[in-house]
Amino acid sequence: VNNQITENDYLTFAKRWTNYLNLYIKNRSNYTYVAPDIPLSFHAMELQEFAPYLSTFSNINYWIQYPEYLVNTQAPSLQKSKLNMNIIQKSPKAMYDSLNEQIRHDYQRVVLANTLVDNNTLNTLDDAVKYFDDRLQKTDKEVVLLLGTNKASLAENTPYLQKTLAFYIPTLQSGNQILYKGKSYTTADNSTIVVDGKTLKIGELGVYLYFKPHPAFTPDNSLKNFLNQHKIETLPLKTPAEVLFWMYDVKVGGYQSTAYLSCKKGQVEFIYLENAQKDPIQWKDKATELLYEQGFFADTKFIYNDPI
Repeated sequence: VNNQITENDYLTFAKRWTNYLNLYIKNRSNYTYVAPDIPLSFHAMELQEFAPYLSTFSNINYWIQYPEYLVNTQAPSLQKSKLNMNIIQKSPKAMYDSLNEQIRHDYQRVVLANTLVDNNTLNTLDDAVKYFDDRLQKTDKEVVLLLGTNKASLAENTPYLQKTLAFYIPTLQSGNQILYKGKSYTTADNSTIVVDGKTLKIGELGVYLYFKPHPAFTPDNSLKNFLNQHKIETLPLKTPAEVLFWMYDVKVGGYQSTAYLSCKKGQVEFIYLENAQKDPIQWKDKATELLYEQGFFADTKFIYNDPI
């Protein structure tokens, strides 16, 4: 949101905020009321638009994971006022890790509640917690979450999925050289390699891949069958993927998504780009484009929609 605010938006925040408060006080019993001159309903999530402006108030702090990436080239006044914002850097993962065991479990139950929606196999909140603990915690191979988008058919996903599988399968090149995740390794027995202390078999998937569909687009049967054939498990549709990034030690990749804003640097291993031309990158979201420009995706592989 911060990176999409225009100069005019920021200069009108003071007036809009006063109007917003007055209308809220008058209409707080009507939750869905929308003011003609303020395209906002009274919902906490929508207050985030005012966060940069409100954080200049002495009694309001602005918690941001990466303050250095708070860059807005189209609103100079906002960028200048950054010096007056009460910004506090907060790491969601550090905050989560600091919780004691009981509170952490209670937190998991709350944030994973949506996992049960339209799910015939998980019935309780504890079922949801156990489901993810069993799959994403203390595994013998790395875990990678693959984020889907509005493309629900196999035909739309095939080029990307095939390249993703190739990226994660240790493959014999020449002699005793093995290519894995874009890097070259030497095999001692022509059947395995050791990467970060984990022994991987040549020709087999070196990670556990889990497909997280877009919450509004269920994969069709052709895509489901492909994923099953390649041992890629599909996570429950309504899973809030962002919380998994800091609840578990996982890598992430897939289609362009603002979800990557919740990752730590180095956690996003690959991103699908739908333009055939590799330069310049065609970003769909300004926030992720700015992260890229600031070096956040320096170690990320970009997978393009062209023949293998």
